[in-house]
Amino acid sequence: MIRPERDRAVGSGGTARVTSLGIGLLGVVLVVGGTFLPWLNSGAVSRNLYAVAGAAQRLGLLGPGSISGWLPLLGPVCAVPVLLAALRWYRSAAVLGALVALACGGAATAALVMVGGRSALGVSLAVAGPVTTLVGALILAAGSAAVLVTASRARSGTPGRGHPTDGPHRIDENRSAIAPDLPH
Repeated sequence: MIRPERDRAVGSGGTARVTSLGIGLLGVVLVVGGTFLPWLNSGAVSRNLYAVAGAAQRLGLLGPGSISGWLPLLGPVCAVPVLLAALRWYRSAAVLGALVALACGGAATAALVMVGGRSALGVSLAVAGPVTTLVGALILAAGSAAVLVTASRARSGTPGRGHPTDGPHRIDENRSAIAPDLPH
C-alpha cells in the first residue's frame, strides 16, 4: 500500500516546505494563466494558445495527435501536482511539477526562439503569453526542486535551522522531544 509522506520535518522544515509549495503553486498559476494571454497577433486581433492551436488544426498544420489534442488537458494536468501536494505526496507532486515545467517551458521557449520578432502577412508573435508561461515554468521548476530538497531532508532526518536536535534536547525514536541532557 502506498502511503503519503508524513511531514517529518520539525521546526523550520515545515515552513520551508510550505514556502516551496507556494512557489510551485505560483508557477502553476503563471503557466496556466500564460496560455490564456495572447500568443499571436493577427492584425488587430490577439489569439491565445488555444485559439492558435485550434486554427492550426483546422488549417491542417497540425496532425491529429498533436498539441491541439492534449492542450485542453493542460489545466487539469497542472492541477494534479497541486492535488498530490494537498494529499501530502510531496515527491510525486514535485516530479510531476518538474515534468509540466519542462514541457510548458519547452513549448514557450520554442515559440519565442522559432518565431522571434518575425512577422508574415500581418501575423506576429505576441510575447505576453509565451513569456508568462516560460517564467511560470521556471518558477514551477524551482518550486519542484525546493520541494524535493525539503522532502529528502525531512525523510533523512537531516537537521536544519531550528531543528530540535540542534539544541540541548534529544529526540527519541518517535520524533518527540524528551528531557534535556543533564550532566551526570
